[in-house]
Amino acid sequence: MSEAGFSAAYCPGVELSETDRIKAFRNAFAQRNILIAEVGAWGSMVDPDEAVRQKNIAATCNGLALADEIGALCCVNFIGSINRERKSR
Repeated sequence: MSEAGFSAAYCPGVELSETDRIKAFRNAFAQRNILIAEVGAWGSMVDPDEAVRQKNIAATCNGLALADEIGALCCVNFIGSINRERKSR
């Protein structure tokens, strides 16, 4: 990536429980002077379905923790909609 002129990237696919991989990614990106800009936690935080909403909230909490561990600047998500007629993730 740095060879192409990029200095920031999206967090690679890694789970919070994969501590060795997190450390390896963090170190590899730092060695190349590439910032891990964000972790994605895409899921409606206000979905009208309680089970879906709770799943998405848990995924967002996990994404925030992953962002802290890997050194990302942020964890991105969207609020969603409470409108039952309009489905969000």
